Amino acid sequence: MLVEEIMTSEPLTVETNQSIREALSTMHDADIRHLPVVSEGVLIGMLSDRDLKEFTLPLDRELDTGGDPFSRLETRLGDIVQGDVLSVPPSAEVSEVIDLMVEHKVGAIPVTNATDGALVGIVSYIDVLQAAQDIL
Repeated sequence: MLVEEIMTSEPLTVETNQSIREALSTMHDADIRHLPVVSEGVLIGMLSDRDLKEFTLPLDRELDTGGDPFSRLETRLGDIVQGDVLSVPPSAEVSEVIDLMVEHKVGAIPVTNATDGALVGIVSYIDVLQAAQDIL
């Protein structure tokens, strides 16, 4: 089975110039846990709910020091997203995606066009489980 058969095409994304607040809002409103970060359609990184928790947890320390804890939420995604992002082409085997998810301990992997790096989809562990359910 190929990734293109189970992926979510045209996933929600955020741009590198958007803020953490905007990413949190997008994830909350759409009830998703993984969000690709793009710049002009090209994948730059991935955000997970876990990444955002780690970034926002120090808010209580800022309260203790008299800082503005909510200013962290205005940080631009381009300032925190790491550029070395794992991705697969639509023609990848689902078994390869499963191996990558387990090896890298991630719940979703972006799907990119091999020629230009454009984001074309995302495959999550939920997609994989649904495909497995259909087979069983």
